[in-house]
Amino acid sequence: MSYSLSEAATACGVYKETLRQSIKTGRLTGTKDALGHWRIEPAELHAVYPYLYVVELAVDTDKLNVELNRRMLHFHKSRNIQVRHGRIHKSRNIQVRRGRRIIRETQIYFRWCFSDSATARAFIEQFGGELNI
Repeated sequence: MSYSLSEAATACGVYKETLRQSIKTGRLTGTKDALGHWRIEPAELHAVYPYLYVVELAVDTDKLNVELNRRMLHFHKSRNIQVRHGRIHKSRNIQVRRGRRIIRETQIYFRWCFSDSATARAFIEQFGGELNI
């Protein structure tokens, strides 16, 4: 079953506009359904954008506190993972995208995406959150 653009963006941890641009440039193949909405096959999507392990951490405020943020940065540095907000970077075949803030039913979450389950699970052990595959 194919993904909608929103489902595909969530599955690989990128913005919908990134996927639209990839389709426009030919990097990614998509088809439009009868309503004119983009559909993307999972195999096609994950060949271009590696499957990510998404960790969502529920928080009480709009920002992470300074101490928690420092601990998270140390976590990434200790694993030689370069972290930048809003982009995916590679280091030792591990990819991470950090700190995407989402709001669902009045609850604020921060989302981190990892390319391997071991790193995602280590992150959860240290900071909490839930793994959404």
